[in-house]
Amino acid sequence: MGAAAQVFKNNATEKIRLEAEQQERDRWVAQEKRDAMLNLANAFEASVVLASDIASAVEEQGVATQEIARNIDQAVADTHEVSANIGGVSQAANETGSAAIEIRSVASELSKQSEALRAEVDKFLCGVRAA
Repeated sequence: MGAAAQVFKNNATEKIRLEAEQQERDRWVAQEKRDAMLNLANAFEASVVLASDIASAVEEQGVATQEIARNIDQAVADTHEVSANIGGVSQAANETGSAAIEIRSVASELSKQSEALRAEVDKFLCGVRAA
């Protein structure tokens, strides 16, 4: 019976050792689960931050695109206005050129009439002096 008691004692010791190992493995598995869950939570949080950053960048890009579109619209309007002004300046230049030609023609006519008048005055004065 002494051998059976020894086997029973050895089995009890082995059972205690195996239970302690199982508890250690259970603690290790639980820690691994906690670490995995923490890593998963951190990865999810990083994804949320990244998605938020992307959404902000897209919104900023949309605002910038709208500003560019407004600037293009303004540039087009300004170009039309400049074009209209150039048309007005061109018309004014043509009218000024026509007026200058007319003034030159009138000035030439006045010069001829002035010479004719001077000749008549000289002739009249000569007649008055002779008389």
